[in-house]
Amino acid sequence: MRKSRKVCNHRRLARLVVMTGVSLFISAGVAFAGVPKDELPVPWEQLVFTGNVFDISSWSATRTLSSVEIVGDSLCMENDIGSSWYSPDGHVNANAHIIFQCGGAWISSPWDYMGVGQQCKHYDAIGDLCGSGWKPRAGTEYYFFLTGISRDYSGGSSEQRTNVVKYEWFGPAGYPPPSCEGPPEIISFTATPSTVPFGKNGLLGAKQDHNVELSWNISNGDRVRLDAATGEYAEQPEGYPVLDGVQLLLEKTNTFTLTAENECTAVGDRPSKSVTVEVEGPPMAGVSLLLRTDYGNAPTT
Repeated sequence: MRKSRKVCNHRRLARLVVMTGVSLFISAGVAFAGVPKDELPVPWEQLVFTGNVFDISSWSATRTLSSVEIVGDSLCMENDIGSSWYSPDGHVNANAHIIFQCGGAWISSPWDYMGVGQQCKHYDAIGDLCGSGWKPRAGTEYYFFLTGISRDYSGGSSEQRTNVVKYEWFGPAGYPPPSCEGPPEIISFTATPSTVPFGKNGLLGAKQDHNVELSWNISNGDRVRLDAATGEYAEQPEGYPVLDGVQLLLEKTNTFTLTAENECTAVGDRPSKSVTVEVEGPPMAGVSLLLRTDYGNAPTT
């Protein structure tokens, strides 16, 4: 029988937009004897730390995070912190953090406060960390840890942390549950124009930044990936509305493959379609991918 746990429904949404100026800290903390090894997607020094008043990148791991699991509508993070960390107000002494991928970078951000001895928080507080509407996705791996007070506090902090624990967000108990109605389908995938004279400027004139537009229509898909035969690729960031096109500045012939994805379909079962754009004339090295919606450019060489 599961031991009952006190669940605090105190919600403080951590809102984050990743933009130019995010600080990257490269000093890794030390783990104390007896504290489990960090389970990280990339080395600690490659994480981008955001949302903190303090620089937590060098804080030592002194306490243990034993497990992470969803219990009802809360995320429970079993830990041995108790009252050992400093509390400025006698009630709150920690922040809960999540490590996730956003725009090609691995981000570490706090998402809520933890009371003294608290083990669980309502998981609805994990939101808007990678743009408006972002939420953890079922079937995706995320990484969690706790620190002393690290955001929005002027009263000081213990400047310590727990080890990092990997957790695969699951449905239907997770948020959000899978909502796909079968495998994704690519209804159409076209290039306009399919042949480009060498040296031709953009479609709308010399000052334009593209000369080819790829367009597609998919169903039952919640994200897409575009691969070029020359090795470049553009992948839609997690949690955004599905793209329906991409603009290219193409200077040599290339073949592009579109893959439609959703969380209910295994990688090997996701459909793909390809189109080839011919550039007539002497070849040049380079193709630049520019997402139609401003999710960030993906220049390639």
